[in-house]
Amino acid sequence: MEREIIAALETAFAEIAGAEYDDEPETFAEFLESFQKFRDPDFPVYWIPWAVEEAVEALTGRKFGWHEDVLRDEWSYSGEFSFICVDPETLRCLTAERINGNCTVSVVFPILSIDDAVQVVEYFLQLVQGGN
Repeated sequence: MEREIIAALETAFAEIAGAEYDDEPETFAEFLESFQKFRDPDFPVYWIPWAVEEAVEALTGRKFGWHEDVLRDEWSYSGEFSFICVDPETLRCLTAERINGNCTVSVVFPILSIDDAVQVVEYFLQLVQGGN
């Protein structure tokens, strides 16, 4: 399944970033490596969660309602992303959970490598299959 997830991430990234590159485009894995090294404020950082979301939708054949935030420390991006995912068929927030008596509707993941991105996609695929 990992190969299918990587292929879905690469396809999603190519669609998102394709028009933005004048030179030879980089892969999603290379893009993540660049992000990890530089964390430039002008970096198109939202491409990372968008690629994850599009990969989940491609692998499930379904559309979901998404909200994502890019988390920052005092100076630059932290490499962490917050996601909210809603199933439009049931209107159920798939990322909602109760932790220590507190309710949260978002989940936070570090995504600094292709392995991190694969794990996040796997997490959402489990949620979609009812493993929440």
